[in-house]
Amino acid sequence: MDCQPLLPRPMQADQQLDGIDKKLLNEIQWVFPLVDRPYLEIANRHGISEQDAMHRIKALKKKGSSGRSMPFLTLGALATRAR
Repeated sequence: MDCQPLLPRPMQADQQLDGIDKKLLNEIQWVFPLVDRPYLEIANRHGISEQDAMHRIKALKKKGSSGRSMPFLTLGALATRAR
């Protein structure tokens, strides 16, 4: 028996956001954490895994729901380079 972790399916264009997606979207638009592992911090706040948070945020970005998060995600990448 294969014990692969269940990962969320990529969000479809017509798919509705669930409660966690809505909370993640709100958080990444307003208070994206500037820490070493921002997705882990976000995941802990919402009771999901770091991997799930990354997949969900990537799906939101791909869908176009998180247009305002781009500067925050870019800042996170810059903070990593500054070390």
